Amino acid sequence: MTDGGGTATRRNLAAERYREILDRRSADELRTLAHVKRFLERYAADPRFRDALGQRPEALHLVAEGYELRIDLRQALPLFRTDHMRFRFCEEEASWPLAKAWDDYQSEMAECRTLYEQAGDCPGVNPRLHAWRQRQIRRARGELGATGSVITHPILAFELSAGCSVGCWFCGIQLVTPTRCSERWPLGYRVFDERRFDTGPQFRAAIEELIDAHMPEEIASVDVVGFRDDLTYHRKPDGFELRAGNGHFALGGFPAAGELGDMIHKGDMSAGEI
Repeated sequence: MTDGGGTATRRNLAAERYREILDRRSADELRTLAHVKRFLERYAADPRFRDALGQRPEALHLVAEGYELRIDLRQALPLFRTDHMRFRFCEEEASWPLAKAWDDYQSEMAECRTLYEQAGDCPGVNPRLHAWRQRQIRRARGELGATGSVITHPILAFELSAGCSVGCWFCGIQLVTPTRCSERWPLGYRVFDERRFDTGPQFRAAIEELIDAHMPEEIASVDVVGFRDDLTYHRKPDGFELRAGNGHFALGGFPAAGELGDMIHKGDMSAGEI
């Protein structure tokens, strides 16, 4: 593929796949999916909405209409009723057309998300950025579990700045990565650094500064090494184990594995000292 000037361009496989997913659906089907998405977001975020549905189980469609949701929730029960969730992703789900339509769409989108994540791989173009991004992907999945697996970790995201009256916290260039909400990171983003720019050259310089400051390909001998705050350390006879809310990680089976864990757990030794 080439652009208007004859320069070769890289195919965006994720965007092509996403267009295929949408193009195979009619305008009415896309509108329905949009309302299902609105419903699920409202259901997750609004306790009063959940209460209203619980108080009127025989009139779910009327409750939805009150929130301008143009779908019949009686056809979507496996998406939000715990006693129906066992019917998801199986033949019986066809009895609830909205749930079936949404899960079919999500199954296709899972492949698309994988393509979007892979689109950010850049080991040849910028190995430091690539190594840093891979570390963040692994860390996010370890911290967030299933939620982390649906984040595509885009290399760059643009937000409205000129003419905006909101003043969002992430405006400018911020080097961020998803993390578990905490007192330190209440918005669910770990902020490494930030820059501001007005011109193209300044933008490039800002990106290069962030890479230089925060994206080494590997740990330096002078870097202090420790475990994440959300991990609990457990010494084992032949090694150690780290436990988190979403699972556990074990290392052992070689000489001094336990001692290695003890030194990292102390959190005051450099890689060279270890």
